[in-house]
Parts: sequence; C-alpha cells; structure tokens
Amino acid sequence: MKHLQTLPVLWLLSFFSYGQIISVNDASYPESSYGPEQLIKDVLISSDCSTASNFSSKVKGAPTDLPDKSYGYFKTPAGSTFPFTEGIILTTGKARPIGNTTITNTISGVNSLTGDSDLENALNITQTNDATFFKFNFKPQVDEISFRFLMGSEEYDGNTECQFADGFAFLLREVGTQNYTNLAVLPDGTPVNVTNINNSNQCRKNAQYSEGYNPTTTNFGGHTKILIAKSASTIVIESFPAESVSAEFLLPEFSTPNKLKVEVIGKGDYEYALNDGPWQKENILTNVYHGEHSIHVRDRYGCAVKTIRIVNIDYPKYFTPNGDGYHDTWNISSLKSQANAKIYIFDRYGKLLKELSPASDGWNGTFNGQPMPTSDYWFLVEYESPTTKNTEQFRAHFTLKR
Repeated sequence: MKHLQTLPVLWLLSFFSYGQIISVNDASYPESSYGPEQLIKDVLISSDCSTASNFSSKVKGAPTDLPDKSYGYFKTPAGSTFPFTEGIILTTGKARPIGNTTITNTISGVNSLTGDSDLENALNITQTNDATFFKFNFKPQVDEISFRFLMGSEEYDGNTECQFADGFAFLLREVGTQNYTNLAVLPDGTPVNVTNINNSNQCRKNAQYSEGYNPTTTNFGGHTKILIAKSASTIVIESFPAESVSAEFLLPEFSTPNKLKVEVIGKGDYEYALNDGPWQKENILTNVYHGEHSIHVRDRYGCAVKTIRIVNIDYPKYFTPNGDGYHDTWNISSLKSQANAKIYIFDRYGKLLKELSPASDGWNGTFNGQPMPTSDYWFLVEYESPTTKNTEQFRAHFTLKR
C-alpha cells in the first residue's frame, strides 16, 4: 500500500468531534514525535483487524523535528467543529502551519522532495513535486477495507484550483504485482484533487463533494466533505451522530444480570457498547450487573460517540466485615442518588438492627456496638422506581460472612 499526495492533505481517522483550530505536531501529544512506522501502526490502523509491515517512506524531517517535518499527527480540541478527533497528516510542505494558530495569509512552503511516478499515474498528471508518502505491506483480517478522509488545500481560493491540481491518492496493489489501484476516487472513478472537486465560480466541478472555503478549524483555503474509500471506489458520506440516546431495563429492579434496550434518535446506522465492552450492532445489551454503567453509541463508521450513564438497582448478596478493606460494609449504593430512600435491616427473627440511607457508609455488621454473627439478614428498602416513578418496596436477604 502506498499513501501519496502532492499537497497538504489530511489522512484522518474515523471519529467525530464538534470551532477551534486543530493542533498539529503539538509537543504535548507523544504521537507528534512518532515516525512513519509508528504513526501507521498506532494511529492510522490501531486495530486488531489489520496488520502492517515492511515500511518505507519519503518524508522531510526527523520524527522529533516538530516545526518543520512534512508529516505528523493532529488532534482536535474540545469544542471544535472539525470532523475528526485525531489522525495523521502528509504534506508537500510543513505540517505544523496547518493548525495550532490561525494564519490569515496563504500557507506556503515546499519540502523540496521529488515527485512520484505512481502518484502521477493514479491522478493522470505529470511533473509532480514535493511528494510525501508512506509505503507498507498491509494485511487485513477482514474481507474488505475502507477508510475515511478529507482533502484540504491552500489552493482552494476560487482561482488557483482552476490552474493547478493538488490531489490525494491512496494506492493499493497486491504483493508481487506491479499495478496500483487508487482507492481515493469519486463514485464515477474521478481522482480526488482540487480541480475535480471545487465550488469556484470559474471552474466549478463536483461541488457536491466540497465542504467550502476558508474553514476556521485549519489554515487550509478549503477542503472536501468527508469521503470514504471502500474497495475500489469512493462515496461521499454525511456524519450522523446520535441526536439523543435513552435506555431502559428489560427486567425489573433488583434483577441481576439485567438487560438494556437502547433507543437512538438520529439518521445514522448505529453500534452499541456497554462500558468497555466490544461494539455490537444489536441494541440489546446483556449481562448488566448492579451499579452504574456507561452506554456508548456511535454510527457504524466510528464517528460521534455519545455516552449516557444508567444505574441498575440491585443489592450485594453478601459482605465480609473483617477490616480488610473489601466488602466491609453493606448498602444498596445504586440508590444513593435517591435522598428519600430508606433501608431497614432485620435479623432472621424480625428484630430491627439498622435503619440507613443508601447515601451513607452502610451497615458494618454490628448492633449496639457488638459484632453480629455469620448468618443471613433480611432487609426492606423503600425507593422510587425509575420504571413506574412510584414509591416501591422490595424485600430480600443477604449474608454476613466472618
């Protein structure tokens, strides 16, 4: 696989963020000092679905030459409208001026590298200069590969894009063969460059793929919409983050493990994850134990992760008040947000031993200062049901172990 271009181009990962300017080769991010191989492995791919090896590159600047190198790492700050969270950049000049501080003048500069014949063949152009590329063997563990990108250029000014052809290519060929296929093309096979995608009054072409001019999130003159290359074609894709996310338990309170049904309002095709678990297409999440949980929703292209938190109300089945710091007290902590909830604890004969609030430290297993023996103890809890919104009671028992 060969990743080439003749202009400052962003090669971006599949995340979305909401307009501050992006950070490029910022020393506060370790990835900014990565070399080409580590950028490919840990930023571009960063997945168990594919592996990469046999790296080579043509770049200007050492990995630690943050101000001047022709490639690097970018990070989108919180609150920015730039449509990716992080990724890598390859340029014909210096990468750093693309972001960090707003520049009102046109970005200029070259990296003084030669052009590339494979890129010329892919874009059907000649006399390229200043080409930065990464080349590596790529072995996917899936049936097909796809990636999301956008192309930005300082030549988007309403005039220059009519005379020059800054462009982007993502070249793929099977090991042992000679001919590359350019995956970064429009649906009709048109290569991605500023002449082929622009909204200039003088040479407008494929304007439906243009995101416009003078963005506030980079120092480019303009850039394309998000494009997705899949197999041997590229389609334009709109990002559809979830507008709202809600979830409800499918089993009553005090059921463990419980199940969750996640509902999403939005136009995307969504995936779901519980806590740090894997992403799944089904909106039913299982094995939900007591306590607070995070529910993550994203569209299937990996952008715009939206997270909500929900609490499964249940109680610990035992506790061990032996002073070791583990399970030393008993309480129903999943009700701690309910100020009016009350818990009553009884021995097996019905004698009231303790009244407590779920927001308290809990019962330490004593009565009148004396430790209670190993046994089962009963409780009654009064709480507001998140399902019915009514005050409910629940009775059960738990074990004190010494």
